[in-house]
Amino acid sequence: MTAASKGVLVLTLIAVLASIWLYLATLRNAAVIDDARQHPDISVEAPHWQLFDTGGQIEQEIQASRLEQWTRQEPAVLFEPRMELRDQRDRRWLLSAQRGRTFPDQGPIHLEQDVLLRDQQPNATVTVETSHLEIARSGDRISTDTPVVLRTGSWHFSALGLRADLGQQRIELLEQVKATHE
Repeated sequence: MTAASKGVLVLTLIAVLASIWLYLATLRNAAVIDDARQHPDISVEAPHWQLFDTGGQIEQEIQASRLEQWTRQEPAVLFEPRMELRDQRDRRWLLSAQRGRTFPDQGPIHLEQDVLLRDQQPNATVTVETSHLEIARSGDRISTDTPVVLRTGSWHFSALGLRADLGQQRIELLEQVKATHE
């Protein structure tokens, strides 16, 4: 083997080793980037906040097991949210769900998966169950276009969609309404 051949072989070996090193370094950096993408930008454990009316009274209270905000995702995600609302007549309502979304622009709050709304007044019997519910920031107006079950006293209603103004004590079932008296 000539000296020129040995030189070409050594340069080829160096080029191959450099290529392998660059390839492995690229894989390592990609793994770091992928790992960063699997974590939210903001994560808050057990968030709890209160919203007050103009008189200084608590109007809404929101709790969750966790809140997450991800890059390029507008709403923050709430895990196991629970909300306590007070309507215009000072009646208390409790909302719970598996997930929720809250937007930074003071828009409505969306609750999803196993949504339950209960009247918290003594001797109250109103409950609403659905898979998705939109709550206006004021807390008085709620709506959904998904199937709902409404129970009050010995009445059981099912329907597709609901609009409610809790402060006016008005609930409107939208379509395919069925009622049973037990």
